[in-house]
Amino acid sequence: MWGAARDKPAARVTQSDVVALNDAVIAAADKRYDEALRGLAGLLERFERAGDREHAAETMFWLAYCYEKTGRKRQAVVFYDQLIRRYPDTRPADAAAERRSQIHFKKPPP
Repeated sequence: MWGAARDKPAARVTQSDVVALNDAVIAAADKRYDEALRGLAGLLERFERAGDREHAAETMFWLAYCYEKTGRKRQAVVFYDQLIRRYPDTRPADAAAERRSQIHFKKPPP
């Protein structure tokens, strides 16, 4: 049809997306945080576009965790807080709330 808007096909999570998430989690567990971050970077958007709440929440948790472990606490807090707001009914949100409560920032000197 001329001028008709076309619907985009719904994004789907593939087996390779899930494998990539698992590989990134293994990298994080092995303290290869930067490698894990590279693997997780594109996955969050894929899972969210597909409406896969569980994998999106897990990806967001591991992004925050890796940022935390590499000393980028502010970025970690952003992801933990976002996870808790977007996916409050997931296991990763519970874990994020626990980790978030343990992050403290030094106050600047007077």
